[in-house]
Amino acid sequence: MTRKISAWINADGGNDIYSEIEVDDDATDEEIDKKAKEAVFNYLDWGWYEIEEESE
Repeated sequence: MTRKISAWINADGGNDIYSEIEVDDDATDEEIDKKAKEAVFNYLDWGWYEIEEESE
């Protein structure tokens, strides 16, 4: 048997993103956390860049 879990993520007050996952009935909180993170992280993309100072 399995349970359905709704996982969500909110980034700085923006729109929430939800994903439904299924876990075994005997899944621990740690196992659910891991699967929930994997599910919502599929919706994320991030990176960085250096801000160069403007010349006057």
